Amino acid sequence: MPLPKDPAKREGWIHKQQENTKTLHQNSEYRSRYESGIRKREQNPEYIRNREEGIKTRSNTIEWRNGRRITALKLAQDPGWQDKQQTGAQKRSRNPEWQSNQIKGAQKRSINPDWRNNQKVGIRKTTQDPKWKLKHIEGLFGGFWYGNVKYNDSKYCELWCPDLWHRIDEAQNYQSILSGKTKLDNGGRALNRHHVYWQPKACCDWDEDVQGYYAMINVGNRKIPTYIKYYIKGDPNKFVLLTSQEHGMVSKNKLGWIKLFEELIEIKLGGTCYLPKSSSSK
Repeated sequence: MPLPKDPAKREGWIHKQQENTKTLHQNSEYRSRYESGIRKREQNPEYIRNREEGIKTRSNTIEWRNGRRITALKLAQDPGWQDKQQTGAQKRSRNPEWQSNQIKGAQKRSINPDWRNNQKVGIRKTTQDPKWKLKHIEGLFGGFWYGNVKYNDSKYCELWCPDLWHRIDEAQNYQSILSGKTKLDNGGRALNRHHVYWQPKACCDWDEDVQGYYAMINVGNRKIPTYIKYYIKGDPNKFVLLTSQEHGMVSKNKLGWIKLFEELIEIKLGGTCYLPKSSSSK
């Protein structure tokens, strides 16, 4: 039965087809014949040529591209799909046959003049993008982060200096507050000294109305920032040591991480996340 033209019937037809396909693929005999048929078609030059022409034709259709983009965005937000993709990628990467095919594919593409030309055009277009230029400069500097001594900007507090870094390291025994990992576990690089409240300055703002410190936390993202006012108990200068991988995790669910770090500083560090100047051995 062909796809119904009536939109009301179309959704039901698609759902029924999907259910039928699932039922068929649960049959081991059918699945074996299906996979055998696919392998046979993949060796047919005419089938390969028709498939490539079909892909080119579809890719030139605006509706098809928009549909693919919308579907990709929906899938990217599905945690189940993300886990499945990651597991599948790890499994494939350990397959010698897959590795060999990847190498052969790369070699085949590299001798294709059209592919090389498209790569050059893409690189040229990318390097003209202001966002790419900013990231490139950031990479040359080593990253726009608190501990990068190469990047000196007035938006960072003058108190954020090697002396304070050493006192943070010593107070936390040079270990990640989350995992206990050290510099050696971080690829030989010093652990990240993360400001719990995401403040470029080494202090926060005072609210006269409530007689307390607060920080404006962006719970949105860079493109669509959404700030909330978060009131701080005690010293507003709270720092934790993290590995590079852990430091990349804490940009999501900032409020959750802030509350966790506040608790860990009290429980693991006794409320002291950096030593006073007189206590530092450096």
